Amino acid sequence: MGRAQQYRLFATRCLEIARVTADRQTKATMLQMAQVWSRLSDEIETAARARPNDDSAGRTEKGPGRD
Repeated sequence: MGRAQQYRLFATRCLEIARVTADRQTKATMLQMAQVWSRLSDEIETAARARPNDDSAGRTEKGPGRD
């Protein structure tokens, strides 16, 4: 899983927490965190498109078979 996908998953988890919590401050914080994770994911995807020759963009690991 690439970083962009991982960040989108984090955003989704934050939204899930915001949906089920009764605490208003927790809800607001989770919604804000979801926005930040989504923005970071978008930035990674935009950067990856700007470097079409770099197939490692967004990867979290390097190693045999992964470079």
